[in-house]
This record gives sequence, C-alpha cells and structure tokens, in this order.
Amino acid sequence: MPKSLIFWTIQNRSFKEIVERVCDLLGYLLIPLACIMHRNNKLWVFGNKTGFSDNSKYLFLYIIRNMREIKAIWIARSKEEQKEIASLQLPCYYKWSLRGINTCLKAGIYCFSSSTSDINYWTSARAIKINLWHGVGIKKLGLKGSFTYNPQNRLNKFLTPSNYDPATFFITTSDLMDEHFRECYALTKEQTRQIGYPRCDFLVEETEIVDEYIEKYENDAIKAVAKSLEQYSKVYIYMPTFRDDQSDYISHSGIAFQELNEMMIKNNAMFLIKLHPATRTKVTIDGYSNIMLLNKDIDVYPLLPKTDVLITDYSSIYYDYQLMPGKHIILYPFDYEDYIKNSRDLAYDYDTYTPGEKVHEWNRLKQVLADKNLQIETNSKWVIEQLWGSNYTNASQKIIDLV
Repeated sequence: MPKSLIFWTIQNRSFKEIVERVCDLLGYLLIPLACIMHRNNKLWVFGNKTGFSDNSKYLFLYIIRNMREIKAIWIARSKEEQKEIASLQLPCYYKWSLRGINTCLKAGIYCFSSSTSDINYWTSARAIKINLWHGVGIKKLGLKGSFTYNPQNRLNKFLTPSNYDPATFFITTSDLMDEHFRECYALTKEQTRQIGYPRCDFLVEETEIVDEYIEKYENDAIKAVAKSLEQYSKVYIYMPTFRDDQSDYISHSGIAFQELNEMMIKNNAMFLIKLHPATRTKVTIDGYSNIMLLNKDIDVYPLLPKTDVLITDYSSIYYDYQLMPGKHIILYPFDYEDYIKNSRDLAYDYDTYTPGEKVHEWNRLKQVLADKNLQIETNSKWVIEQLWGSNYTNASQKIIDLV
C-alpha cells in the first residue's frame, strides 16, 4: 500500500476509527475460535452499523417483549452506544469487550441490517446469519451499482471484511425486490425470503403502542420532539436521500427557509428535516420557530407515525411511508438529471415506480405546501403490490418462525 495513501488516511481519520481498524485486523485471531465454538440457537445477537435503529432494532425489541425463550443481546459498535442502550434497561455488550466477544462466539443467530460487520464479522463463522437489510427501493446496488474512486475506500476494503459475506437468509419483500436483490448481491433463490421488515411492523402499530415504545425505548430528545408535535395541525417531514458525489444538494434545492417558516407559522404546522448522516451542507437551518432540523444520527421511525406529509426524492423512505394509511407524499426531485449522472443510477423507471405529485422547483413546492386541503394520490395500492407483495405484515414473527 503506498505510503501516501496510509498518510492520507491517518490524517483524515479520527483516533477512534483507527482503533476500530486495528481491532478488525486483530479479529483474524478470532476466526479459528469461531469455527470450533458450540453455537446456542436460543442466543441471538443484533447490531446495526448506524447505531440502535433499523430492522435490527425492531426485531430485537419484538423478541425482548414477546419471546422469553430467546435470549436477545444487542452488540454495540462503540462504548457510547453501549451505555445508551444499557440505560434503557436492555441487554447490550460492547463489540470488543470480553463479554461481547464471548457472546458473539456462542450466539447461534446473527441478525443485522447490512452485513455481519454490523455485529462482528470475525466471530460469525457457522452462525445462522439473517440479513434484514435496510430498505426496499429502485436504486442500483452492489453488482448493479457504480463505484466512485476514493482512496479511503481502498483502505476500508483492505482492513475490513466484505459487505457481501454470505447470509444464510436475506430478507426481501416481493417478487420484484427478490429478483432485484438476487441480482445486486449474487444471492441464490434459497437465500432470499419474501417476508417484510420489522421496522414497518412498527410503523402501522396503533397509536397507543407507538407511544409506549417511545416512552420505554427512546431517549429524552425523541420523547421531547414527539410530545412537541402534538400542538400542530399538520406535520411535514423532509427526508432527501444521500448524494454519492457528496454535493451540497440542500444549497441547490432552492428552498427559501425563511419563507417556508412563515408559511408553517401561518398554517400552525411544523416542518421537520431529517438528513442522511453523511450529508454535508453550508445552509444554516437552525433558528426557525416552525422548522426543526433533526439530529442526523437519530432513529426517525418513532416520529414518522406523528407526521402527516413526507417530502422526499429518490429515497426508499417513500415505500415505507406508503404503508401508513392516511398519509401523503410529495416528491421533490429538483436535481434528477444530476443525481442520475453523478450519484446513483436507478434500476427501475423513476416515474413508474414512484407515482405521485412531483415538483421540481421551489415555487411549485411552495404552492403545494400552502394547500391546506392537501390530497395527493400516490397509487399506493399498486406500489405496495410491486414493492411489498401481498403478505408483508407481522415480519418479526415470520423471521423467528423461519429460523
């Protein structure tokens, strides 16, 4: 490896990231142990590369609440994450602690949202691996996707295991998505299972159950936001997808935030903004009374049932949001041509597979938002049939039954 690349990487990484990479290298020593340890199929471990969220979280909580015969342990990727989850009175060990390593070596079932590295790749040999994934959608991924050179990517590939280490089961949702993911990740038909997502089971729960989850399993910040939304007549949430070229797309969106805030005040509405964790922008969004910029690292799913209208572009959140009855979606693909050229090509036609109100510039978006009687037809029945199939509910229990 060129010295310049090593120097560039050290200069651009935090100390914590370097330590984690060193731990990954030492992980090779754990592989022989993982190959000979007795696996307990009543011991399940869970993890997620972006923290306590996604399908891993909601399957974990379902088991904690309903399956006493299964011992479920969350494996945290940092000590901060471990402390946060332990404070909720939930079983959690740090990935590189002795208890964490021992638990991962003994666990018979690994449940993750991307790859076994979400938990611990080095301890996963011979375990049953359930890849819950993190969203249906029409973007090109894996073998279908394109690769943009970045010297940091070369070091990641050298120091960490492949994101495509084979799962025993890869959870999909419909015939279309089954074919899509098999092509993206070279999966066999025996590996894929059309079930649905645990996080979407949560989205369609009764209001009382959602409130109970928030009170019991979320931090004070989420509780405060959820409570504050009760005072508004309508709640919007803007969730644009990540741009692979890392462009400042918020600056190019044309949104006039002062004007937007005045509109929200007039209509007694709140406008939430949830950006992808990797998003960078020079636009200052803080300081408005009726626009709230959510922390990029939070789990937004507990808040989605509290909203009325989603504004998005190419994000898979479009498909999850479709499952909640009585909601509306506005599509704001203001940079479609640029996105397709510089970020991510799509595997399926955008207009066909994301039906609904599409606006391409701020003035038109402003008009749509100003409509107090907003009723937007998204052809949700057809979208659900294509992306979710006919039997996507109760996913958590179905995954347990599968194992």
